[in-house]
Order: sequence, then structure tokens, then C-alpha cells
Amino acid sequence: MHSRKGFTLVEILVAMLILGIVLVSSFEAINLCYQATYISRNSALLAFLAQSKLEEISYQRVIAEESSGKFSAPYENFRWQARIQKVKEVPNLLQIIVEISGSLESLEKKQNFFLTSYLLKSGKHKS
Repeated sequence: MHSRKGFTLVEILVAMLILGIVLVSSFEAINLCYQATYISRNSALLAFLAQSKLEEISYQRVIAEESSGKFSAPYENFRWQARIQKVKEVPNLLQIIVEISGSLESLEKKQNFFLTSYLLKSGKHKS
């Protein structure tokens, strides 16, 4: 018997195949994590912008039934639209629906976010 030093070609090919599978799986996992982080960050930003616009509308003296616009820098890729309607069942109660659409990068797929709230109108607000 002679001692065996080194690996056979088949062993090397099998090891390279296993390494390739592990590397491809790792890259896919990293890519999925990146996508999840991006979507989460964009969703959090949409929620923040919607809440900010809702607060802004709530403090206005005269509230328009519909309004829309764009945010200023650094959020110029985002647009907003607000609809306000009276709740028939409850006097002086307004339903405010704010829709935000856009994405962080201009080439990315746009996302939409809706936020609905209610405002009890006092005598000084007009709709």
C-alpha cells in the first residue's frame, strides 16, 4: 500500500460544487435582507410623511375637501393627496384620508401609503 497525499479530482469537484451552492445561497440571503431593509425604510418614511401631513391638515383653520401636492427636498420624490369628508352619523366629525406615494430613489418602484384619521371639528374650523 502506498500512502495517499492530496485530494482526487472528484473530491475537489464535489468540494467546489458545495462551496458554489453555499456562496450562491449566501448572496441570495444578503439580497433578500437588502430588499427587506429598503422596503421597511421606505414604508417607515411613507408613514412619517403621512403623519406629518395629517398633523399639518389638522391644525389648519380652513380645511379644504381635497388637496394635493409634492413634498419639498429631500422628499421631492413623494406626492401627497388628502381627502376630507364629513361623517354623516356624527355631527362635527371629519374623516381625513392622506395618501402618500413615491419612493426614495426616482427609478425605484413607487409605493403607496394611506393613513385615515378623524377630527372633531370645533366652531372655528370650516370645511
